[in-house]
Amino acid sequence: MSEPNIIGDGADPPRLDRHSRRFLERSSFFCIGSTRPDGRGDVSPRGGEAGFVHAISDTELAFPDRPGADRLDALGNIVREPGVGLVFFVPGVDAVLRLNGLARVTTREDLMVRFTHEGQRPRSVVLVEIAEVHFLKQDVRNTHC
Repeated sequence: MSEPNIIGDGADPPRLDRHSRRFLERSSFFCIGSTRPDGRGDVSPRGGEAGFVHAISDTELAFPDRPGADRLDALGNIVREPGVGLVFFVPGVDAVLRLNGLARVTTREDLMVRFTHEGQRPRSVVLVEIAEVHFLKQDVRNTHC
């Protein structure tokens, strides 16, 4: 199996640059890893319209917890242990954006309004303070399972 190609020098600054922001704008799906109360890891998928995750600044992003997402594992985990890992995908693109950081759940009014979609307010919003940014390109032709 080939090793993934890390775009950049491998010591990417913990901030969103124009490439990672563009990737977020195009992404309609990501997975969030968190830690369960028993210490084991948990990964939950999140999806929405392209760009449903917003870059609040170069070091912070946010995404909504919308009605219909009935599994609240990640949110409960974040309340107890804020460390998270997120991997963003764009259909048809052979790269991923991986972010690690500290998350918190909020109902801050400006964010609740910002993430209102088709007339529905989210139940809450997750804010992530970014500690690491990795933009990885995978040569899928050389991947063997």
